[in-house]
Amino acid sequence: MTYFTMSRGERRRRHVAPYKIWFFDDAFYLIGACRLRNDIRIFALDRISDLRVTHRTFRIPEDLDIDERLTSSFGVFLGEPETVRVWFSADVAGYIREKIWHPSQRLIEEAGGAVIFEAKVAGTQEIKHWIMQWGRQAEVLAPARLRADIRKEAEAMAASYPGD
Repeated sequence: MTYFTMSRGERRRRHVAPYKIWFFDDAFYLIGACRLRNDIRIFALDRISDLRVTHRTFRIPEDLDIDERLTSSFGVFLGEPETVRVWFSADVAGYIREKIWHPSQRLIEEAGGAVIFEAKVAGTQEIKHWIMQWGRQAEVLAPARLRADIRKEAEAMAASYPGD
């Protein structure tokens, strides 16, 4: 297939052994073994511009549980599992409490109505976007790298809005 990778802004041919089609957040994804990266990858179907069926055969590894692999993801990205802890102010804590955001989540009630959200997620890129949508009502407590990433992003955003 020919696939456009958004993060690198490039189109490349890839040979992929398709394991599963997955519908998530209003989009379809292909999960499969990518020979180019020698890894299991997730591809957005709408970024596939050319697709050809080959006569190559493949087997899904018996010890691979795709659904289990997807469970730790906060969205569609895969990565090393990390525990994320985020403090939410009392102003938005009700929204956090009313929904299951991740299967591993745990909520810790704080004085004054605030809540700490804790979850073990695969990678932090997608949860970073989720946290940022809550603005100053959310503060990353852990991991330190995610906290630093959000600080950098917030500083860059503030620099885009210089004062008069």
